[in-house]
Formats: sequence, C-alpha cells, structure tokens
Amino acid sequence: MAGRSETEVRIERDGVLGLPVTLAVETANPGVFTFADGMRAVVLNQDGSLNGPDLPAFAGEIVTLFATGQGLIAPPLRTGEPAKANPLSRSTTPTIAIGGVTLQAGDVFSPA
Repeated sequence: MAGRSETEVRIERDGVLGLPVTLAVETANPGVFTFADGMRAVVLNQDGSLNGPDLPAFAGEIVTLFATGQGLIAPPLRTGEPAKANPLSRSTTPTIAIGGVTLQAGDVFSPA
C-alpha cells in the first residue's frame, strides 16, 4: 500500500462479505509491544530470557524489542506474506528513543 493515502477494506466472516470501509493509510505508525499494564516493553535479553527487574540486561548486551507499524522495510514483503528468517526484513529508517536519548541502528545505549 506504499504511496497510497487510503485503501478499501472488507471483512469476510462465515462466508459473508461485509460492506467496504475506506481507511487512511499512514507512512508509519510505530509502536512497541508492552505488557498488559502498558508500562513495560516486551524485551528479550541476549540469552533469550524475558527482560525485567529480576533479569536485567547488562552493559554491552544486545536486547530485542518487539514493535509494529515501522513503515517501509527492506527487503519488502507482499501484504500478508510472513517475514522470512533470511534475509530478515528491517525498517528502512529505524530510530528509537530511550530515556530521551534518540538512537539509530547500530548505536549503543549507555544509561547515565
């Protein structure tokens, strides 16, 4: 849907096709997956354990965050096509802000 400002969506349930609805298409609308309380991001530590107060990441370790709505990715995927493991599609212009510090891909975050 890249390049479109809107698209038409129809939902099919039990073989019955609903009426079309026109929805706006945004370039990106990123969000990080959080726990039910909405206060803590879902983060995996470098060893695959779930990050949290009792299992924090240490300086120099890599963490994995789960996000959605990143916009265009490379290599691109067709609508509905699942992501492949190799090569993994990545956001074309990733940035993240942690504690007011904006990072780009490859940056190292060092909390004060």
